[in-house]
Parts: sequence; structure tokens; C-alpha cells
Amino acid sequence: MTNINKGLLHRAFSLFLFNPSTKKLLLQQRATEKITFPDQWTNTCCSHPLHTTSELGYDLASSVEGVKRAAQRKLDHELGITALQVPVEKMKFLTRIHYLSPSGTGLWGEHESTTKLWKSLLTGSGLYYYYHSGCGFGC
Repeated sequence: MTNINKGLLHRAFSLFLFNPSTKKLLLQQRATEKITFPDQWTNTCCSHPLHTTSELGYDLASSVEGVKRAAQRKLDHELGITALQVPVEKMKFLTRIHYLSPSGTGLWGEHESTTKLWKSLLTGSGLYYYYHSGCGFGC
């Protein structure tokens, strides 16, 4: 929490995937081994853009595009959802928020400028879930 208490921010994103037929949100349960918020139910996918040209930006528009590419990367890593199933041009930018939250006993936490994205998945898109970092999912 030292950096958090200093007011230092880092970039992050949250992606919400919906089934357009049922209007249900795909949730993910964080793994027990996670340092922050273990076992908590959360949005479909959340993480941080890498410090690479493809995931960074120099203004709001290019930053949002970079975050969308980061979201594709993490969806494939965490849930086995490929970039073809969630094209960047179909993701919708909602807003950016300032997010500050300690986790558990307060030793760890998050202090972020978080970009919020959403996307409707096509019914019958054939999603296959692989659990690299999550321990469950639900709708």
C-alpha cells in the first residue's frame, strides 16, 4: 500500500462481455492465489496494458485502442476467448474512472486510472474456457 498511499496511479482496464440474447454478463471468479482480491467475483476480464507500443497511447483515442488490444490479449490468456471472437472495432469504450481500493488486510490494493469497455458476444460463438488465472465463471 506504500505506492497507493503516495497517490501513484497505474493504468488498467475492465471488460464486460454480455450475451445479447439473455442480457447476461459473463463473470469471472479470481483465483485463490491472486495477491489482490482472491476468490472475488469480478467482471469478465480486468488487467493492465503492457508497456508496449501496441498497448500504450499518446492521447485518449490511441490509449483506448491500446487498452482494447490488451483486453484481447488477456481474454485469450484467462478464458481462451480469441481476438477473432472479440474484435477491437466491436468493443465499446464506456468511460475512464479513478479506482482506489485496498484488498483484504490492506497490505495490497489497487490505485488505477481504469478504462471501462463492453462487448456483446454473438450467441453460439463457441467459447472455450481455459482457466489460467481464474477459478470459476458464471452468467
